[in-house]
Amino acid sequence: MEKLNLLVIDSTSSSLKIAIQINDKVNFFDQTEKSMNHLERLIPLIDKGICDLGEDKKSLNYACVCHGPGSFTGIRVGIATALGIAFAGNFPCLGFSTFDIYGYLFRDRNDVVIVPVVDAKKRRFYTTFIGSGDLSYYDLSAEDIIEKSKVTNKKVIFVGRDFEIMKEKVADSGLEYEYLYENGFSAEEMLKAILFLIKNNKMASPEPIYLRKSEAEIALEEKLSKS
Repeated sequence: MEKLNLLVIDSTSSSLKIAIQINDKVNFFDQTEKSMNHLERLIPLIDKGICDLGEDKKSLNYACVCHGPGSFTGIRVGIATALGIAFAGNFPCLGFSTFDIYGYLFRDRNDVVIVPVVDAKKRRFYTTFIGSGDLSYYDLSAEDIIEKSKVTNKKVIFVGRDFEIMKEKVADSGLEYEYLYENGFSAEEMLKAILFLIKNNKMASPEPIYLRKSEAEIALEEKLSKS
């Protein structure tokens, strides 16, 4: 198999993550503060990350990007950037979901159900139930997540920094659970997951995961319905 020289981007949340691997050298960027200025920072950080390795974009042979769920703007920024770099270098662009990364991190745990929590605003959350046999992605309230978690006969593990928003409600519900990855997965963990997914042919072209309509779409529909 050809050497995997990768650029991996996750701009779907307020914590931007970038991983670069070229000729067995790696560089990582993990944004710790919450910010959504990814449009301004993404390209300069990628350029700096590659330069710090003493390499060039021409050495890349894959661009991988998180296509959701998460911020509508963040998803679009990440996909557009990855597609542009891949097009310029004439190499594949592959997509993955936030939930794919957690699935990898818990791939050897058949005794648990993993519940990633991504803030979807308006007191709702994007989530899934890894290990439950249910492969669907959801846009749910905290109460709905709690109820769906209660019906599993496995230990429930919540993951992701946005769980803090609903943590008090879960505690009050009496649900027994564990909370891991309180700061989300790292860029290094993301890279390891992507290497695994590529080697096992589990990635394809990025397709944005939008679990609800954007505010702009809703506003336009309301406007049209009144006209």
